[in-house]
Amino acid sequence: MSKRAQFTAELEVHQLKGDDVYKDVIRIKNESRGDLAEGRVHKFCTKHGCGYFVLRGNEACDGVGQILMDGITRDKLHICRDTKYRFQITEATFWGELRWAWSAVDPAYRVSAKLGVLSFLLGILALMPMAWDFLKLIAPIEQFISSSLQGP
Repeated sequence: MSKRAQFTAELEVHQLKGDDVYKDVIRIKNESRGDLAEGRVHKFCTKHGCGYFVLRGNEACDGVGQILMDGITRDKLHICRDTKYRFQITEATFWGELRWAWSAVDPAYRVSAKLGVLSFLLGILALMPMAWDFLKLIAPIEQFISSSLQGP
């Protein structure tokens, strides 16, 4: 298993503008985020709280050392605007991505995640009768093999 990308930096929080509001997006200029991949879900932690968000670039911003997020994101992390915080940012695991999608602010992500989990569970449920029939089929074969190995 490969090591997940991690980065720690002290960044000043600013308001996110435009279409990214209510999308669980955090923008950080490329020079301020190390080798973290853009467009992936990451776990953002401060000493006040943690949360999963999509990391995007911020080439329109002049300031290095800034992090842009909307009010809902700041509330999830329990932080304030125009203040510097030390962020520990880690690329999310599969379960972290699922957790992000399950509780996303944008209903498109949230509904998709819930339908995906529901479909998986219904698929497992649909396989149960077939698995039961398979087990009933195997039981007589096992009895035949064990009786033939024991001899007369």
